[in-house]
Amino acid sequence: MEEATDILQSQSAAGTMSLLINAIFRKYPLVIFTNLTRNSFYMMAYENFTTTSCPSAGVFDELIVHGASTMHPDDREIFSTTFERRKLIEDYNSGTQTLRLVTRQLGDDGVYRRVETVDYFVKSNYSDDVLAITLCENLPDEQETVDAIEAEIRNVTDTHVDEIMSIIKKYLGMNI
Repeated sequence: MEEATDILQSQSAAGTMSLLINAIFRKYPLVIFTNLTRNSFYMMAYENFTTTSCPSAGVFDELIVHGASTMHPDDREIFSTTFERRKLIEDYNSGTQTLRLVTRQLGDDGVYRRVETVDYFVKSNYSDDVLAITLCENLPDEQETVDAIEAEIRNVTDTHVDEIMSIIKKYLGMNI
């Protein structure tokens, strides 16, 4: 009988990268590669992301304008300011490695959802251009979080659950 080959030992570098990318997409359904110096972007995928109306490649400044238009009105200015291209280049030049922002974004279904956008500044061996990789994640809504916490607590004990839940809801600023 022939011994089975370990897939990890027989994988090419490209095959291994494909496995890594598949794992990343489970957590971050939207991945954007940006060349801030050249004002360009390429969206690798947005399968299972709640907003899919933006182009998959193009001018980065236009992407930010489009993205801001899908944000909750209270989040538009901070989104536009945080991800403004010249500011991102300044952030990179001052040593910033990561930027993180949580906003409310309008989904294709007309519902606002919390989204975390994280920019990682990266260096290429082939260019001095300022590059960023953006990972976007749909976050659970607060009620889903509260329900999950309550279920966990109930699994541990039924004693004082209502009191514990009122403290958690107060901490989260929820009136439910």
